[in-house]
Amino acid sequence: MAATLLVLKRFTVAFNATTRDLKSSRIYVVPFRKALMPRSEWIAITGGVCDNKPRFPSDDKVIFFVSGRDAPRRLWAQRLRPDMRPDGKPAAVYPSGPSQRSPVISTEDIGVGPQRIVFTQVERTGNIWLLEPAKRDAR
Repeated sequence: MAATLLVLKRFTVAFNATTRDLKSSRIYVVPFRKALMPRSEWIAITGGVCDNKPRFPSDDKVIFFVSGRDAPRRLWAQRLRPDMRPDGKPAAVYPSGPSQRSPVISTEDIGVGPQRIVFTQVERTGNIWLLEPAKRDAR
């Protein structure tokens, strides 16, 4: 597993660990120490197929992350207990409902601050064209 995207917040490190085949990644938190943290002390926050970009707001009571668990990549939130373990199930934050066009959270970055979340949203659209085949001369 490769650990990427470290975030230091109030003596807690949040990161996503990706499998070697790059088919899944989970978000973990660990208490910050100046020593190697054995995997047995990692606290799994998500169990999703493709969860990444963990971000803490200022109160550390929730962690925001990007996930493709329901098809398009969306912003999710997971409430945390004081011991930094998940409290309930994660909830989709944005977008809140289905849409004709699929808003997709960019894979670039998100920022979380007091009462604000900033992210790049990409909207993919397209057209389907249908052409009639040319008719041959009946000679």
